[in-house]
Amino acid sequence: MLDRLLRYDLHIHTCLSPCGDIDMTPQNIVNMAVLAGLDVIAVTDHNSCGTCAAVMEAAAGKPLTVLPGMELCTSEDIHAVCLFPTLSQALAFEQQVIPARMPVANRPEVFGEQLLMNSQDQVIGREETLLVAATSISIDQVPSLAAAYGGTAFPAHIDRPSYSITSALGDVPPLGFTAVEISVD
Repeated sequence: MLDRLLRYDLHIHTCLSPCGDIDMTPQNIVNMAVLAGLDVIAVTDHNSCGTCAAVMEAAAGKPLTVLPGMELCTSEDIHAVCLFPTLSQALAFEQQVIPARMPVANRPEVFGEQLLMNSQDQVIGREETLLVAATSISIDQVPSLAAAYGGTAFPAHIDRPSYSITSALGDVPPLGFTAVEISVD
């Protein structure tokens, strides 16, 4: 049993997500989380786990646990946070998401860069497919799909007027989710 409360942020985008800032590099994320006194963070880029390993490596030896994950954009344009205990489970889940992505090219001048970085904040590539587009995976598939890879999922920012389960469906139907995320911004 824990002898103290944990401070955490389970919904962090890196510079891989077009909505993420270019300064959201693996080193910056880890160091800012440590400075903020967080104990646990989750890397949840849109429809990708491409930066999870780099952030996990950047956190090695620091007082911070990094969970690999993804913010899945469903066919209904609902965002769901999917978290996994291990990187291999997250990457296996990602292999199910990749073919479900819309084959739309990213336009960096419109949506922003989608940079892949290593743990030393060096750019090692760019994701060419637009990651913020909806996938062909429906919200009702998300809980069981995440569970099939040992993970868990919950609807993201349910109190926002867009990209939330409540904005799309009016409420949170009984689909098997055991938690929801409420924004704090």
